[in-house]
Amino acid sequence: MTPETTVFLLTLILAMIHLGIGSITRIFEVGPMVLLGPRDNLPPRQNTYGIRGERANHNFKETLPWALGLLLLVQATGHTNGVSAVGAWLYFWSRVVYLPLYVFGVPVVRSFAFGGSLIGMGLIASQVL
Repeated sequence: MTPETTVFLLTLILAMIHLGIGSITRIFEVGPMVLLGPRDNLPPRQNTYGIRGERANHNFKETLPWALGLLLLVQATGHTNGVSAVGAWLYFWSRVVYLPLYVFGVPVVRSFAFGGSLIGMGLIASQVL
């Protein structure tokens, strides 16, 4: 398995973790029985960590299709190499670090982590061009 394939799989697992954070914090807010129902009258989120986790998830989903598309493209075109592998890992680890930084409200460093993910995608893209 290439590093790009490994990162593809790990990124999908990270997406599930993002989704899980929102669900878990919501369970603590309203209780599991409320979430098992139709959710017609859910109160707005109150938990700061849950609100931040939801925003981090939205941000992650903005880059997710681009990253997965680039990972597929670089493999399909046979342009995987050291640069694309570094880009893939940079994207992945930047997104891993981004989640707790966002949830715990760490400014500035969080923006650098986001920038790292963009640079990682740029490195992958540069190998396909």
